[in-house]
Amino acid sequence: MKKWMILAVCLGLVGLLAVNGTFAAVFDGIYQTVSSLLGNGAPEASDDFKVENRFMMRNQQRTALVPVDDSQMIMPAVYASDFNWQASPVRLGNDTFRLWPDEKVSGEFDRFISVHNVGDSNAYFRIAIAYPATEEAEKCLFFHLDQVEGYSWSRWADISVNGRPYHMIVGTYLNTLAPGESAPVIPVQLALASDTTSLDAIAMGGKLDLQVKTMAIGADVFVHDDAEKTPMTALEALDLAVPLPLDISQFNPFK
Repeated sequence: MKKWMILAVCLGLVGLLAVNGTFAAVFDGIYQTVSSLLGNGAPEASDDFKVENRFMMRNQQRTALVPVDDSQMIMPAVYASDFNWQASPVRLGNDTFRLWPDEKVSGEFDRFISVHNVGDSNAYFRIAIAYPATEEAEKCLFFHLDQVEGYSWSRWADISVNGRPYHMIVGTYLNTLAPGESAPVIPVQLALASDTTSLDAIAMGGKLDLQVKTMAIGADVFVHDDAEKTPMTALEALDLAVPLPLDISQFNPFK
């Protein structure tokens, strides 16, 4: 019997809300192999199969992406009274993303999520992203995720993580992620309403957290049962290894 492996990479971003109105960001990464499953006739998964979640932010000039600065502060945003929270194309380096326009809002909290293959074999992956949906967060929090090309995106779903409600979306990367490569960057933006108070911060439990989990499999392991051993596509392999139910709310990788 040979093995194939699901590698789950979970990286939670936690923004701590101080009751005096200042907001400090704390980042904590957890990498864990959660299960090895047996498959008849499948080739061995490499022991060096590994993917990583990495987070970036815009530089001070807001023209390029740089590694996350853990000292970045989270504070109530400043925005035009007529701003409708619609995103528009923004050029960053060689890439264009749909983001909130700088001339309409400032003080938002940006994170650009990238999945890197740091192992020695091809990978397929799904990535789940969730943000708080408590009553207090719904009142004070604005959220935007650019559903970039290269992924198949699920509908938004409501789930529970450690007893707290979250809104979640799942992206399936449609191509092979080769060793040393990075998948297209996924931009996420959060902003606190300009009238957020210390009492609101207390009501939100003192934190805003963005939950991210990547579920990766060895792409070369999944082949069709034909004479040519035709490779499965990313969707075919992931639907077998990490299936998504029709009701996305029944899929909760953060448990």
